Amino acid sequence: GCYNVSSIPYAPVAYTAGTPVVFPDDQFSSVLPIGFSFCFMGTQYNNFLISSNGFITFDPGCAGEFSEYDPVAIPSAIEPSALLAVMPTWQDIDPSVGGSIRYSTLGLAPNRRLVVSFNQIPYFDCNSILYTGQLILYETSNIIEFNVQDKPVCSSWVGGRAVQGIHDYTGTVAVTTAGRNNSVFTLTNDAQRYSPTCAPCNPLLSVNYLDFSA
Repeated sequence: GCYNVSSIPYAPVAYTAGTPVVFPDDQFSSVLPIGFSFCFMGTQYNNFLISSNGFITFDPGCAGEFSEYDPVAIPSAIEPSALLAVMPTWQDIDPSVGGSIRYSTLGLAPNRRLVVSFNQIPYFDCNSILYTGQLILYETSNIIEFNVQDKPVCSSWVGGRAVQGIHDYTGTVAVTTAGRNNSVFTLTNDAQRYSPTCAPCNPLLSVNYLDFSA
């Protein structure tokens, strides 16, 4: 997985800032721009998609498609819609009922940040309880941060299980926060940092054609 996980002080960007994205339940957004090149598990990405169930993916094939609501322990290839994903919390929330999902790219190169916020989203089958959380991707360092203001549990639906972590495209590699991998947990003003420890992605290099002979 090549990431170290550490607890950090809770310091979110404002949850109400950024461009809103409107969702039905259990669906991915269209393809959205990160605003910079981001290296994730050895591959460079410039675009992402938001899942209505609390995470993002870098897989453009998910655009407008169904997003699985019933989490499984990762790594796993059982649920294709949960691959190549960054998950502050993968759980069954329902933005079609209320709350807001927003994204924004902040700062100046080479220190920009992509912020994706889930603000006061009702849980499916438990519309009276709300989830508020956020992920931040950092340019250059390729660090991932999770800020979760409030993560209650809807025990009446899919057992109240959730996942916090990152997942590769093949479903064979994952890094998770201890005790938060398809388990039941609550969070209040919690923050985690995923710091990459592998070599960064190779930059794209220009190529000039010089000569060919046979």
